[in-house]
Amino acid sequence: MKSWVVRRALPVLLLLPVPAGAFEIVIGRGVVREAAGKDPPLPEGAIAQSGRLPEAGPPDTIGSGVSSSYKVAISPDGYRAATAGSDGKVRIWDTANAKLVMTLDAHEGGCHAVCFAPDGKTVFSCSPDQTVRRWDLATGKKAGEYGEHEGEAKSLACSPDGQHLASTDSKGIRIYDLRTGKLVRSLIGHKPPELNGQTYPLTIDALVFSPDGRTLVSEANDETARVWDALTGKELRLLPYHDGATASVALSPDGALGVSVRGVARMDTLPRLRVWELATGRILRSLVIGEGDVSCDAFSPDGRYILSGSEDCTLRQWEVDTGTELRRYKLSSPPLSVAYGPNRRFAVTLSPNEGVVIWNLMAAPNPLGAKVAPGNLSEAWQKLAAPEYEERAAAFSYYCSQIEPAAAAADLRERLQGVSVDEAGRAAQRRLIAQLDDPQYTVRVRAFDELRQMGARARGELAAAAEHTSAEVRSRVGLLLEALGGAEDFRSVLALEILALLKTPAAKAELERVAASSMPCAAHAKALLARFSR
Repeated sequence: MKSWVVRRALPVLLLLPVPAGAFEIVIGRGVVREAAGKDPPLPEGAIAQSGRLPEAGPPDTIGSGVSSSYKVAISPDGYRAATAGSDGKVRIWDTANAKLVMTLDAHEGGCHAVCFAPDGKTVFSCSPDQTVRRWDLATGKKAGEYGEHEGEAKSLACSPDGQHLASTDSKGIRIYDLRTGKLVRSLIGHKPPELNGQTYPLTIDALVFSPDGRTLVSEANDETARVWDALTGKELRLLPYHDGATASVALSPDGALGVSVRGVARMDTLPRLRVWELATGRILRSLVIGEGDVSCDAFSPDGRYILSGSEDCTLRQWEVDTGTELRRYKLSSPPLSVAYGPNRRFAVTLSPNEGVVIWNLMAAPNPLGAKVAPGNLSEAWQKLAAPEYEERAAAFSYYCSQIEPAAAAADLRERLQGVSVDEAGRAAQRRLIAQLDDPQYTVRVRAFDELRQMGARARGELAAAAEHTSAEVRSRVGLLLEALGGAEDFRSVLALEILALLKTPAAKAELERVAASSMPCAAHAKALLARFSR
C-alpha cells in the first residue's frame, strides 16, 4: 500500500499581485508526492546517480525545503560536488560518475548549507550549532571556524575573489575576511515575519554574491529579497512579494540578472520563479510553475538558461529571454538543490530518493506522456508552438530523431527564414513605431494593431524604442513588449536548440545566419554556436 506525504507551509493571508510588466507562464499542478521508498531506477535524462542519500531520514522528516537541510554546491571546475545533510556530514562527490569520494564529519546536529571556495580546494559548511566551518579537501580536516552567530547559521556564500565569506543567522548577515577570519561587518535589514499578531523567527535561507564580489543578494522568510553593497553594508534595494516557505536565489554570470523564488504559502497562491534586473530590481519574467513549492534554482554559466526544481518532483530548464520551458525531468522525490556544470552540458541535483543525480542537458527533451507524436516535419513545426510542454517536447524529439538530420536542418532553415526581418521590414517597423504618437487617433490605433500582429518579428525595433523621446511611444511600446513571448518566440528558440543538436553543416550555417541577423533570438544563436564549435 502506498503512503503519501503532503507538505504545506505556514499560510500567508495576502494574495499579492504579479508586478506590472511580468511575463507569466502557467505550467502544471500538484503538491502531493509519494513518500520515500527504496532506490528508484535511473531517471530518464540522467547520466548517473548516487542512489538514496545516506542521511535521508524517514518520510515525515524529509521536508519540502522548509525543514530539510539538504543542499548541493558544485566546484568551479565542475569536477566535484558537495552536499550538506541533516546528519551533520558534508559529502564530496565525483561529478563524472556520482561516486562518493570523501565524507567530512562537519557538525553535530545537522548541516544547513555548503559552498566551495573559488579555488575548489576548500569547502565551507554552516550548521544549527551556530558555527560556520572551513574544510581543507586535501586533508579532510577543519581549517578554520567562524563564530559569533546568534542562532542557527542558515546559509552561506563565498565571494568569487575568495576574499570574503557571508553567512546568515536569526539576526542578519555576517561578512568575514577569509584571510584573518575576523568579522568585518553585519548587514541588518530583514525583519522577523509576523502573522495574526504572532512573530516568527527570521530565517535568511538564500544568499549569493555577484560575480565581482561587490554585491550580495539575500532572500528571507519576511517575504523579501534584498540587494546589499557587500563592501559598505548598505541596503541598495528591496524586492517584495516573495511570499512562501522555500527560498532560493541565483545571479547570472555577468551579474545583470537575478532569479529568486519562494514556494507556495496558501492554497490559492501559485509559486513564482521571478527573473529581475539586479541594477533596478525590475521584474522581467514571472514564471508560474504549478502549486507545489519551487525549492531551488540556478543560472547556466552562459546566463542563457535557468534550472528550477519543484515539490512536484520535477526539474525544469528555461530559456531566459522568452521564458520557454526547454526540458523537464521527472524524479520520485523533490529536487532540493541544483547546480549547473561549468560548461552548461550537465547539471547536478540532490533529492532524498535519488541522492545525487547528474543530468544530461545535451539531448532532446523527454515528452513525458505526449499523446500523439507529430507525423511529419510540417506538423512538428506547428507543435513547436503548442502551449503544452509535452506537445513541444514531442515535436523537438521528432526533429532530432530524423534518419536524415540534413533534411530536418533544411526544414528548420526554410521556416526560420520565414520569420526573419530584412532592413526594409525593420524600416517599416520604425515608421509604425513613430506613428504611435501621431496626432490622428486612427493612425495611432492602426500602427499599434499592425505592430501587435507582427509579434516577435518586431521585438528588436520595439526594444530599441523603449527609450524613445516620446512618452506616448514609450507607453505603447511597453504594452507591445509585455504581450510578446508567443508562438514565434517559442518556435525560434526551440528551432535553434534543435539545430545545435543536429550538428550538420547546414545546421551550423543556419545558426551563423541567425547570429548575424537582427532576429530577437540572435544572441541565443551566438551562444549555441559557441557550444557547437566545442
